[in-house]
Formats: sequence, structure tokens, C-alpha cells
Amino acid sequence: MVIDNSVGAPEAVFPKGFMVMSALWVALVISGTALTYCKYMSRDRIAQLQALYAERDELQVEWTQLMLEQSTWGALNRVEQYAVDVLGMHTPSAADMIIVSNYNRGHEYSARNDNRK
Repeated sequence: MVIDNSVGAPEAVFPKGFMVMSALWVALVISGTALTYCKYMSRDRIAQLQALYAERDELQVEWTQLMLEQSTWGALNRVEQYAVDVLGMHTPSAADMIIVSNYNRGHEYSARNDNRK
């Protein structure tokens, strides 16, 4: 009695080399798709990074301009001119000045010596 094992076996329908080639083909397609996706994501991240660099540069320029403006507005002659023109202030004469001296030099107030609580 002879039993034919080749009828229902997968090797009879698909030879062994075909299965290996099919698996390699599927792996190749998956690898190619993954590579394409990774390149796309890499380019997207680089574009985002360049946009952030451009924004950083713009903010750096704005910060520099604000620092320059702050130094201009805080200049002593600018403050003095504003006090004279807008607030109507003036430098007092020597006769209008009063010098206050510390009459109690040995007993300065110190927060460490303050026992009030």
C-alpha cells in the first residue's frame, strides 16, 4: 500500500523556494515602507526645527531691541528731562536744601534686636 503525502501538503502547491522568496518580498515591502515613513518623519522634524530656529532668531532680535529701548528710557538725562518737562520738578537751590543728620548714632534700629512680636 502506497500513501501519497504530496497531495495535501503545502510544498506541493507552493515550492519551498517560493515561500522563502514570498517572505523576503513581504519583508522588503515592509522595510521599504518603514524607511519611507522614517525619512518623511525626519524631514518633518527638520522642518519644525528650522521653524523654531527662525522663531528663536526673531525673538532674539526683538529682545535686543527691547533692551536697547529700556536703556534709552532709563537713561538718567531722559528721566531728568521727563521730571522737568512733564512733572514740573526742578533742582532746589542751596537755600531750600535741609541736611538731616543722625542725632542718635549709637542707637540705630536693627531688626535683629527688635523683640516686639
